Amino acid sequence: MTLEYLDYHLGEPRYNPAECMDLKLSYARPLRIRCRLTRKDTKDVLEESIYLGEIPIMLGGGEFVINGAERVIVSQLHRSPGVDFAVAMEESDRPLHRAKIVPERGSWVEVEVNKKEFLVVRIDQSAKIPATTLLRAMDEAYG
Repeated sequence: MTLEYLDYHLGEPRYNPAECMDLKLSYARPLRIRCRLTRKDTKDVLEESIYLGEIPIMLGGGEFVINGAERVIVSQLHRSPGVDFAVAMEESDRPLHRAKIVPERGSWVEVEVNKKEFLVVRIDQSAKIPATTLLRAMDEAYG
């Protein structure tokens, strides 16, 4: 048996957006596909239009009407765990080096060499502290 996709068709919506809001419906259009099923042994061919579902229609302001309510899609970025190194050029053409450590769970740590060439650390977007202060806090031998 072979199944072939032939075509698709988007129908017209049943209601306009205002009617969908009043009736608590989604403003969408039906999606149908045309397929052909062929049996190889008997050479029987069956061609049919299949209803797949409703595709929401975006309104002029970028929103959709879903179950009678206007909805918008909000994308979200998620930082992957790892280390990110960056070099930015300063006004005086001196490079500023930065490393950002993003763990799977826990606090983010940023390490950078600032304009005065000091190594500073920032934990979870807090104020910058000298790296030596962090090392002293982590090991009593430095304190």
